Amino acid sequence: LGQRESALAELQAALADHDTALAARTAAVEIQERDLVAREHEVVQLQSELGLREHQLLQQQAMLQDRADLLVAQQEALAQAQEGWRAQAEEVLQRQEHLRALEERLALWQTELAAREEVVRGGEGV
Repeated sequence: LGQRESALAELQAALADHDTALAARTAAVEIQERDLVAREHEVVQLQSELGLREHQLLQQQAMLQDRADLLVAQQEALAQAQEGWRAQAEEVLQRQEHLRALEERLALWQTELAAREEVVRGGEGV
């Protein structure tokens, strides 16, 4: 009977140790589960933030594309304006050249007129 009580006491002690170890493992698993839930929450939060940032980046990209399109349109308008200015400058140069030719003809006529007047004056003086 003493041996049975002793064995029973050992079994009870082993069972208590096992229960303690099981309770410790259960507590560790519960802690791990809480950590996992917290990490899953962090992952969801990070995914949400990532989605928001992606949306913001897409908006910024669209704005930059709009600005780039506007710059291209402005560059094209500037190129057309410059072409118009070049054409006007060419026209001014042509008119200046024509004006120089007219001035040369006028100077020639004035010289001829002066010569004729001299001839006329010389004929009157004779």
